Amino acid sequence: MKRLFLASLALVILIPLTGCPKSPTGGGGDPGKADSFTLDKVLLPTTVNQGGSDEVTIKLNRGKDFKQDVKLSADKPPDNVKVEFMPATIKASEEPKSIMKINADKNAALGEHTIVVKATPESGTSTSIDVKIKVEKP
Repeated sequence: MKRLFLASLALVILIPLTGCPKSPTGGGGDPGKADSFTLDKVLLPTTVNQGGSDEVTIKLNRGKDFKQDVKLSADKPPDNVKVEFMPATIKASEEPKSIMKINADKNAALGEHTIVVKATPESGTSTSIDVKIKVEKP
């Protein structure tokens, strides 16, 4: 019984001390930390018809001391799907959001796909979110 108590006590002490690695600046840090940023998760999948397009708003949450430009990019878009950001770089002095335009060619693969949206600050660690899309027949 004494060993179980000591093991439990060790876990209670160690878990808060180890936690997740956090960047001193940039993304991936604590959203409440003044010198970091996060991206809002996109909760609902976006439906795009073959040959059509749709838009998703990507929102950046800045800590009060985070004053860097952040460049957006799309990793792993599905074949025949193009992604562009307007603007592609969210300036420190501008509204912290961008419109992600998704264009599906008429030959885009049907079904559900994931696009990884990556946000890279001028210095520090990048962060990313998954945006789910569903390509359907027109």
